[in-house]
Amino acid sequence: MKNLVCSFDLIPGLVIDFLGLPAIVIHNVRDHDNEIAYVTINNTDGELTFKASWAQPNTISVIGVTVDLQPDNIVLFDS
Repeated sequence: MKNLVCSFDLIPGLVIDFLGLPAIVIHNVRDHDNEIAYVTINNTDGELTFKASWAQPNTISVIGVTVDLQPDNIVLFDS
């Protein structure tokens, strides 16, 4: 069973599958006027921000959680 969520529902502390590697959600800023969400993650390459449009919602696989947004505190879900 996969834990899929809409990109707009991501909250800080969730660990997502980003190109096959874990990435921690740092921020999710929603621009309601333009119907865009800006999601900032921390992965092996550092911080990265991507945007997602409400016109084309996508689902993201949540694979775990972390405490205090620290990579050393990641707890992955059983698959």
